Amino acid sequence: MSKVKRKQGVDGRTQRALAAGLALAVTTAGLMAPMKAVAQSGEWDISGYVENRSFARRGVGLVKLENTAQVEFSREWRDAGFFSAFSVNGTLRTRYDGVYDLNKEDFGKRAGGPILLASPGGSGFTSHGAGDITTGTLDPILPGNAFGFDIAANPNDGLIVLGEPLHAQGTGVAFGVPVRPCNVDPRGCIKGYMDADLDELRYGDFNDRLDFLREFYIDGAIPVGSSGQELGIRLGRQQIVWGRTDLFRVLDVINPVDFSRQNIYDELEDIRIPLWMLQLEYRFGATDTFDDLNFSIVWNFDKFRPANLGQAGTPYKILDAGSFFRGMKNCWDNGCTVANFAGGNTATDFGPGQIGIRQAN
Repeated sequence: MSKVKRKQGVDGRTQRALAAGLALAVTTAGLMAPMKAVAQSGEWDISGYVENRSFARRGVGLVKLENTAQVEFSREWRDAGFFSAFSVNGTLRTRYDGVYDLNKEDFGKRAGGPILLASPGGSGFTSHGAGDITTGTLDPILPGNAFGFDIAANPNDGLIVLGEPLHAQGTGVAFGVPVRPCNVDPRGCIKGYMDADLDELRYGDFNDRLDFLREFYIDGAIPVGSSGQELGIRLGRQQIVWGRTDLFRVLDVINPVDFSRQNIYDELEDIRIPLWMLQLEYRFGATDTFDDLNFSIVWNFDKFRPANLGQAGTPYKILDAGSFFRGMKNCWDNGCTVANFAGGNTATDFGPGQIGIRQAN
């Protein structure tokens, strides 16, 4: 299997993120300049932590050995120009997950292997690429739309059977899923979504979207009138939380979530994916009906980003969706053997472009 060379240099997404950060820094400097003479400046508040989390799973062994370091910093000014309060806030985080180095057979360079797929109507079990139906025309209307695929381009190695970690094959349809990092085995990797290489899996916060910058924003409050109302302004990379629940979200849906870190079992503040946004909040204060009444407008000017469901070959894949997507993308790109398909009980080799996911983003 040939390796994929990653492009060097700074891509468009990183350029936009760096430009947004630079613009925020310039804006902050511009706002702070007239404040220096009049503002009551607080001290820098800096805190942080270092932690290790290690988990093992029955029948698998080590599934996480994550070392995390996080630093939070902020500084506040009072009566700063037209702001009653103004602050600069940031959070930096770095992570290293040793499971990809210490358990390579399950989650690293050597993950997966050759597989057998059920074919009770044929030979009982057959290898990927050697289904019991391998020749013939699938649809005579479409030239070249025939069964079978190039086993050299899509070898029976580095695979697991879809659903294998959760249940046996049984009598349902199933197919092979590539599970090695995308720089080791590019089959089925979805560009821009589920295409992490080994280093991006090891160091989850260091990627093209600069996720090590958990938060970096300016926050200000401008008094309005004499009744205690104010306009709040927050600009930068941030998490915006509406409402609070445990394990699931109702209104807290602005930021996508990284379920690949530990499924749904992490604190939401640790797995929300921060975005570059502007939030305006008009605070009415107490009214005759409500103890507190606010009106918010949010402008998300960051590039769209879906929730991370976990990539095939990683320890945490919510509902195994990442495996399904990668397996189906490989079926479309390279062809695949599908268990229990023809007649409901015979393994069938489909060629490229016949079944699967053609494009996902």
